[in-house]
Amino acid sequence: MTQDRRSGSVPLFDEQRQLVGPVTRAIRRRSLLLWAAAVGIGAVLSSSGLGAHWAAFGVGLTFPGAGFLYSAHPLLMLLTLMVFVASLLAWLLIGAFVAPIIVWLGSGWLAALVVPAEPWQWARIAAPAAVLLLLLVQKLRAPAKLKQQLAVAKDLNAHLVTVPLMPVPSGFEIGPALDEQEVGAMRFMLDLALQPIDRFDGFTTIDQFREAAWRYQLYTLTESLAMLRSNRLPAFSGYLQQAQRNAIMKMTDRRVWQYWFWENLWGNGRIDPDPMVNENIMITGWYALALGAYQITTGDRSIDATGSLPFRWNDRKTYEYSYPKIADTLVRNFGNDKLCFYPCEPNWVFSYCNEEGIAGLALYDRFHGSRHAEALMPTFLKRMEQEFTCADGGQVVIMANRIGLQIATRGATLFAGNLWLRNMFAPGIAARGWAQLRHEFLRRDGGDLIPIGRADRLDTGNYQMSDGNAFYPQLMLAAKEMGDSEVYAFTKARHDALGVENNGGALRWPGSTFVNLTSHMARFGSHGAWNRLAHADYPTAWREGPLLSDVPYPAVMVTRAVSDGAALDFELLPTRAGARHQLGFSRLRANGRYRLAGAEGEPALTADPGGEASADVRLDRRTQMRLLPLN
Repeated sequence: MTQDRRSGSVPLFDEQRQLVGPVTRAIRRRSLLLWAAAVGIGAVLSSSGLGAHWAAFGVGLTFPGAGFLYSAHPLLMLLTLMVFVASLLAWLLIGAFVAPIIVWLGSGWLAALVVPAEPWQWARIAAPAAVLLLLLVQKLRAPAKLKQQLAVAKDLNAHLVTVPLMPVPSGFEIGPALDEQEVGAMRFMLDLALQPIDRFDGFTTIDQFREAAWRYQLYTLTESLAMLRSNRLPAFSGYLQQAQRNAIMKMTDRRVWQYWFWENLWGNGRIDPDPMVNENIMITGWYALALGAYQITTGDRSIDATGSLPFRWNDRKTYEYSYPKIADTLVRNFGNDKLCFYPCEPNWVFSYCNEEGIAGLALYDRFHGSRHAEALMPTFLKRMEQEFTCADGGQVVIMANRIGLQIATRGATLFAGNLWLRNMFAPGIAARGWAQLRHEFLRRDGGDLIPIGRADRLDTGNYQMSDGNAFYPQLMLAAKEMGDSEVYAFTKARHDALGVENNGGALRWPGSTFVNLTSHMARFGSHGAWNRLAHADYPTAWREGPLLSDVPYPAVMVTRAVSDGAALDFELLPTRAGARHQLGFSRLRANGRYRLAGAEGEPALTADPGGEASADVRLDRRTQMRLLPLN
C-alpha cells in the first residue's frame, strides 16, 4: 500500500506492484514443480517399455483425461475434462479436495484398462506439449494483464487523492426510539431467536455446507441484535438479552456444525469432527465475532468459562469450548499459515471469513484487555493488500492455498460486503473501499443516485435469482457504517419498495432470512458502530446504570431504553391497548427508592437488597417513562 499523497487522504493503491503477491507466487512455483514432476514420471512410464498400459497411465499424469488421448478415446478425454471441472466445483463448494485427485488419477487408470493394441503414440508428445503451450500463453499474457490493471489503479488513485479521510465517531450515542417499521424488524429477529434452542422455524433451510447454512443466519442474527442493543436499547436486557444468548447457543447444535466432519474427512483426510481445532474459519472466525458482539453489548462473562460453549458430538464426546479458547484457536491458526489467512473449506481460503476472524479477535481484545489482533495486524494487512487485493483494486475472494489458484472479482455487492468489517480493524482501507464503490458503481441522474451496471440478483441466502437479494441490504450496511446517509437513504428506499409481509407483527421483506437480517443490521446500526465496539469504551452508565430487565414478550415492545447511570429512560409500545403488565428493574441501588414517571399514577418503587424492583403498569399507547431515584 502506497503512502498517502497528501495528509488526510484515504490510502492509495500501489502502482508498482506485481500481478500476484510474493506468497502466491511461491505457492504457484511449488505447484508447477509438482506438476512438472508428475509429467516427468509420466514420460518415464510412457517410454520405459513396460507396455501400453503403463504408457497410458503415464500420459494420464500429464493432465486429467490425457491417458484417453493415448488410448485413442478422445471423447472420453473430453468427458473426463468435464467431470474434472465438476470435481473442482465439489472441491470448492464442499471442500472435497480428494475429488479432483480421484478424477485425475482414476482417468489414467481407466485409460490403461481400455488402451488398444495400437494406441496413438503421438499423444506422448502432444499431451505435455499442450500443457507447455497453455503455461506459455499464460506467461505471455501476464504483462499485458498487469499493465491493464495498473492503469485502472492509476485512474482510481487520481480520484482517491481528492477524497478526504473522514474521522470515525469515537463515542457511543443512543439513536431515536424505534419506529413502527423498526419494531416489525425487531419482532422478526426476536421470533427467530426466542424459539426453543433446538428449533429453527423461520430460518432458510437448504443445506449446511454453503451460504444458505444456518450458521450464517445465526451469526447475522447475533450481530443484528447487538446493533439493536448498543444503538437503541443499551439499558434493556429482558427478552432481548435472552434472544442474544439463544442465538449464540444455537450454534452449538450438532446439525449446525457437523458438516465439518465430512469436509475434514474428504478435504484433509482426517477423521475429526472438532469444528474449531484446525482450519474452518467459517466457524472460528465468524463465531468469534458474534461472541464478541454479544459479550460487549451484554457484559456477560459466562461464555469465558471452560466448557461454556459445548459442541456435543455424541454421548461419549463433547468438544468443550469457551470464548478465550476460540480466540486462542484463531491466534494459532492465523500464526501457522504462511498467508496469515487460513482456510474455510479445506484448502480454500476466503478473504471475507478471515476478515471476520481478525475483527472477532479485535472485539475479544477490547473486552479482555489482550492484544492478539494488534500483534497479528501488520502481517494480516500486508497479506490482505499483497495477496488478496488485485492490482486494479479488485478483491481476491478465494484462494486455493495448496496450489495458488485465485478467484477474483469486482462488483458493488462484493465491495460493500466487507466494509463494515474493515472499518473495525483498518478504517483507512474501509474508507478507500467506500470511495471506490461510490466512484465505480454509483452515479447521479439528476438528483437521484443510480447503480452503474446491472445489480447482482443472486440471493446467496437461498441460491435464487430475485429482487430480494443482498445488493441493497449490503449497500445499506456499508453506507450506515461508513456514515453515508445519502446512499443509505437511497438503498433503504429501494429495498423497502420491494414490499413487506406482516406475520403477526413481525415484518419480513422478500428474500432469504440472511438477506432480511443483513438489512436489519443496517437499520439498527449507526455511523462507525462496529468500529466503536472494537475501539471505544462501552459507556460506564450503560454498563452499570439501572436496567429494564423484565418485560412480557410480545405483549410489550421496548422501543427505547438508556440510562445515564442514575435514572432510566425508556419507551414502551403495547401490542394491545388497555392491558396491565409487570415490569422488572435491576441494577438499582440496594433498598433505594424510585419513582416511575410517565406511568399511570407515577408509582413509587423500593429496590430489594439485590437492587431489583418491579412495577405493575397499564399501557394504552406508546408511552415514555423515566425511573428516577428519590434518595
